Amino acid sequence: MKIYLKLRQNTCSTLAADISTCQKDIDMVYNVAESWGLRFNLDMCTVLRCQRGPVDWNSIGALQYYHMNNTSLSVETTHKDLGILVDSSLKFHSHIRNTVKKAAGLSNNLLKSTLCRDRDFMLTLFKSHIRPIMEFGSTVWNTGYHGDQRLLESVQRRWTKQINGLSKLSYADRLKNLGLYSVKGRLIRADLIK
Repeated sequence: MKIYLKLRQNTCSTLAADISTCQKDIDMVYNVAESWGLRFNLDMCTVLRCQRGPVDWNSIGALQYYHMNNTSLSVETTHKDLGILVDSSLKFHSHIRNTVKKAAGLSNNLLKSTLCRDRDFMLTLFKSHIRPIMEFGSTVWNTGYHGDQRLLESVQRRWTKQINGLSKLSYADRLKNLGLYSVKGRLIRADLIK
């Protein structure tokens, strides 16, 4: 569940009023959930402030902290939501770095634990184990940053180089030979389907 509110930053009083409104919404949601016998896991509840430019939160004082059932909610700069790491600037660089780390780690483990480098076997491993990690939630986090795409592409680039008979070919030729799209091409395709 997410509660969000656009804060007006005209004056301290309007900002404080908006924060108070958000707290009332949190209280209302908590009370309705309690009336239905539902419990919030307060350890999983956080505040993520998405903002452009600086905000002097200290000038607001105690109103900057939200609470639920007299428990203060932690203020985070990044938070994982449904498997996707979101940061306060709504950029997904940290999510992509984590995804690449996880996919590259699995790739390394699979390459170390298997001797077979047959084309069909390697493609099956890649498509069933590594690519799903790299593409999970891509329609949310794919913002088109070239640096992020290069990181993702590096996992596929390294994997295709390990296939028998393809190590001397360029990356583009390996993709043609295997009938694969680049990671960038698959992300564009996923966006179009969405």
